[in-house]
Amino acid sequence: AFMNYGVKAMEQIRSHTDGYELRQVALGIIITAGMVSNLTVDTSPKNEYFYNDSLAHCFYYGTTVCPGAHKHLHGEVVSLGILVLLTLDKQFERRNSLFPFYHTMGLPMTMDAIDLPESDLPTLVGKSSQMANWNYVPTPITKEQFTQAILDTDKAAGALLPDEAAARTRTLALLEEWSRHLDSALDADDAFDTVRGAFNAQVRHREDAVSTA
Repeated sequence: AFMNYGVKAMEQIRSHTDGYELRQVALGIIITAGMVSNLTVDTSPKNEYFYNDSLAHCFYYGTTVCPGAHKHLHGEVVSLGILVLLTLDKQFERRNSLFPFYHTMGLPMTMDAIDLPESDLPTLVGKSSQMANWNYVPTPITKEQFTQAILDTDKAAGALLPDEAAARTRTLALLEEWSRHLDSALDADDAFDTVRGAFNAQVRHREDAVSTA
């Protein structure tokens, strides 16, 4: 819901209008963060823990003691924390696939975007390591690994050249626009073929225009 409808939903929020996309995003939040994650909980007296949390939130908690980053909104910082989490988990392809969406939405992808200098990382990581979510991971992590994941995320996002980011953003917007016109009765394969066909047709049209010129 967030990837498919997020851009349009944000436009509706900013224009104070209701819409299908906004309702889908709101429903997704209610189901994932509001219901499912709160039903998966460790109820032991000493270790009560709700699984609507993770290292992405751990990153946020760390920024609360950093003067510059502390002024940024919770959602902004957690969104960057998601990229850090994927980097730490070595899910680089999945992380990179989020960059166009982040770029379109105006979400932070670098430390500079949340006013976080590298000199603040020891403070951030020190705070993060004190949080309960630090230990709710598949395999133990170290402060050095978390620090490196933050730096690697920043480097990967910074390497995304403006032209490349713009191209990816245009492609994402184009695919989203086509998806809105698909018949909801189509199965996944037919839907993919429809989008691919439309995309290829536009490429051929542009190639013909260049050849004619």
